[in-house]
Amino acid sequence: MPTRHSSAVVVGASMSGLLAVRALSDRFERVTVVERDVLKEGDDARKGVPQSAHAHGLLASGYRVMDRYFPGMMDELEALGAPRGDVVGDFLWFQYGRWKLRHDSGLRGITVSRPCLEAAVRRRVKATPNVTFLEGAEGVSPRLDAATGHVTALSVQRRGYGRE
Repeated sequence: MPTRHSSAVVVGASMSGLLAVRALSDRFERVTVVERDVLKEGDDARKGVPQSAHAHGLLASGYRVMDRYFPGMMDELEALGAPRGDVVGDFLWFQYGRWKLRHDSGLRGITVSRPCLEAAVRRRVKATPNVTFLEGAEGVSPRLDAATGHVTALSVQRRGYGRE
């Protein structure tokens, strides 16, 4: 069994932040997410996500990773109306002025709104026992151990408090 480290901090609860938290949760006793927004429970578009309202196509590698990390989530998204299927055989692709040929590739994918996907991932990450969210806070500056070059802490400032 690999050694578990004591704690990790992820700045930002974006899709990449949430997936980083999920990956780190297997290796660290405690993972803290520092997020500047106050996260809502629903699947509303977030102010801090510029392309939140756009449709998102989750391609094969992302689909595979998320399906492994969050069993049952793809079924939930499909039940909510997100179409999924073979990314080559079930979806139309127009590239370089031509339609691509369709065939079964065995590569799974799904088309879903960003808010819906992010909310589904966030629910699962928040349910992870060793993960804590610190919302309405910004990471101000990392503290470094000069001898090792490792980050040992992160100064955080809560909105409206004015101090670290």
